[in-house]
Amino acid sequence: MDNFTKRPYGSLLPRSILLFTLLALVSAIALSGCSVSQATPPSPPAESAASPAPDSQVKAATAAAETTVRLFFPDQELQRLIKEERPLSGSAGEKVRQTFELLKGGPQNGQLTTLIPAKARLLGVTSKDTQLEVNLSQEIRQSNVGSTGEALLIGSLVNSFSSLGYTGVQLTVEGQKVETLAGHLDISRPLAFFDELTIRQGPIPPPDKISDIERDVRQGHQQWRLDPLEVTRVDGIALGFEPEKDCFSLISQAEAADKPVAKVRVRHGKLDFLVELTKPAGAGKEHIWVIRSVATAPPGA
Repeated sequence: MDNFTKRPYGSLLPRSILLFTLLALVSAIALSGCSVSQATPPSPPAESAASPAPDSQVKAATAAAETTVRLFFPDQELQRLIKEERPLSGSAGEKVRQTFELLKGGPQNGQLTTLIPAKARLLGVTSKDTQLEVNLSQEIRQSNVGSTGEALLIGSLVNSFSSLGYTGVQLTVEGQKVETLAGHLDISRPLAFFDELTIRQGPIPPPDKISDIERDVRQGHQQWRLDPLEVTRVDGIALGFEPEKDCFSLISQAEAADKPVAKVRVRHGKLDFLVELTKPAGAGKEHIWVIRSVATAPPGA
């Protein structure tokens, strides 16, 4: 019985030692290989530099070349600039050229217009970082639209080019800097985005059928018209304000019997605007507010 027990144990001992030795040898080889690979990583194949880019990289490059430009066109009444979005592709210079041609070609919205003369041409484009210089032909000066039209023409160009990522736009004519295009607005220096040209300013006519709106409010509809801040947010969209971006704050509200007045400050882009509201149907919390005027807020106001 004892001999039978010791015999298998004795026959298995050399095998276990052999197995342990083999495992140790394999581990040493594996560790040795890992060490070598960390010290000297294998070089990529020579042809990898010329191998085609993966589809994901091609798609990324294509996406980088595509963008959306915001084109700013004057409205038919020449009161402000209104944006339209169009897709662009190509190099930075090509996008500037396409933007100019799209502006000259005119808006898709029939209530807007273009002030760029049909014969005007873009002669050259140079850029450095976020600064852009656009060289225009002499025909750009043939637009006879007065001081307001001149400002909207220049603003249309500058704001549209700025939407491509430029913070300063220098307009030149036939390769030369000029003081003005038509004697009013200085363009001898680089110009930045015109926030003030995107907002309708001055007296604002009241909405039609005030009595019908008052009746709707009494019936529980359009309750936001009882709040001057909300009226500025909602009705201000038609004037160029952007509720999702702009900051609105109520400055004052007075329910005087003869002249109810509320004032709202709106931060739009880099500028503050002062919106004045009144109640055309008279004083009282049951009457609606309407926007009466919009103006650039004076400093400290």
